Amino acid sequence: MSDLFQQFISFVEKNQLVGANEHVLAAVSGGVDSAVLFDLMWRFSRTRPVKLGVVHLNHGIRGQESDEDEAFVRELAKKYDVPFYCEKVDVPAFSEKEGYATEEAARILRYQFFENVFRETKADKIALGHHADDQAETVIMHFFRGSGPAGLSGMAPQREKFVRPLLFATRGDIENYAEIRKLNFRLDSSNFDLAYKRNRIRHELLPYLRNYFNAGIDSSLLRTQKIMAEIDAFLRRQAAIALETCAVELKKDKIILEIDTFLSYFVIIQKYMIFSVLERLGVERFSLSSEKLERIVTRIQQKKIGKKEILSGDVQALIDRSVVVFQRGKIKFFEMVVEPNQRYPLPDGSAYLKLTLVPRDSAGGLFSESKNMEFADWEKVCGKLKMRSLRAGDRFFPLNFAGQKKVADFLSDLKVPLHRRSEIPVLECDAGIIWLVGYRLDDRFKVTDRTTQLLKIEIVEKSDAE
Repeated sequence: MSDLFQQFISFVEKNQLVGANEHVLAAVSGGVDSAVLFDLMWRFSRTRPVKLGVVHLNHGIRGQESDEDEAFVRELAKKYDVPFYCEKVDVPAFSEKEGYATEEAARILRYQFFENVFRETKADKIALGHHADDQAETVIMHFFRGSGPAGLSGMAPQREKFVRPLLFATRGDIENYAEIRKLNFRLDSSNFDLAYKRNRIRHELLPYLRNYFNAGIDSSLLRTQKIMAEIDAFLRRQAAIALETCAVELKKDKIILEIDTFLSYFVIIQKYMIFSVLERLGVERFSLSSEKLERIVTRIQQKKIGKKEILSGDVQALIDRSVVVFQRGKIKFFEMVVEPNQRYPLPDGSAYLKLTLVPRDSAGGLFSESKNMEFADWEKVCGKLKMRSLRAGDRFFPLNFAGQKKVADFLSDLKVPLHRRSEIPVLECDAGIIWLVGYRLDDRFKVTDRTTQLLKIEIVEKSDAE
């Protein structure tokens, strides 16, 4: 329709999709949707201070057709004198190697390409050509997967650096606009391949529903999507408030929630808190299956200490006494040789371990109430000094304790949380553990009346050391 451009401007401004002086790249496949997207974006950039470019990924799925698509888009960018960024990948080979369905493999490689382009161009946004019919199809696909409000809310006009300024327009609107503007575009034969689930929905299911159940099914699906988007936004907001209440620790790679407070909320808010945690740890919520989500909620309810659940990739949840710990990345073990009269950073980066040799006569008070300082008998230290992570099976002779004890049992007796133990280093020599740093000196290295040389060991906060 002739006023589609005005609707486009209204939609972009209402949803604040493109700001002044932003660098926006239009993702153009060559099909009618992306051709119209580019034309609208180009016209928009003539009326606003916006820098425009074109990105195109050659998926290599249709052989020569894919190469011809690339050539078409390249010429389009050249005609309008805008920068062109392109890459060619082999989706079928990637799909077979990694075990993904073709559609999923294409999606993964497409977004990898987009991220590469962002790094190369420093662009602010990438505009995608999804429209209202795509939105209806997406709602159906998520319905079949058993999605909740998040899935049924469909595609948002903006997600991070990706914007969808055509979501308001139907396929008919887009085709009419292309005809009026006499736009050239490519026909993608894969859009008619019924091997793809989305194509079966588009060409078989939706026409059947229109004919036999509801002629306005598309509008009904979009109303449902809008309602679910509103519900999803409300639940996200409530979960964000609840998360601030439950959070014991909020770090880049570790988030800790207090279990009893977490369980005081409705289950749906609990689930949305988990979604929020995953997003903070860099994981898409849709990568978490409903079965796994139910399982982690049950684990938290049961409060079984030590139970772990792998949520996605290298992100796991650990039940640890009164808290649940969500952590990204594997535990990093370390070991380094250390020397007296030096200081060394502790694993969490917040402090240093400072080692100093001092004569017995000049040491002053040998006993400190602070857990951050100890004195050891230097003459009992054998071989190299090392600071390292705890290992399974570590044993030592705790000061003022009768005999040997496993470090794990010692920390358990002190009720030290499981997730904290990987952060506790030990200072050792060839004769064994000298100090379980911050907790207990080994009895074999205690200072006696015969001690003449001391090893003063301190935890020095960074702020104090600088």
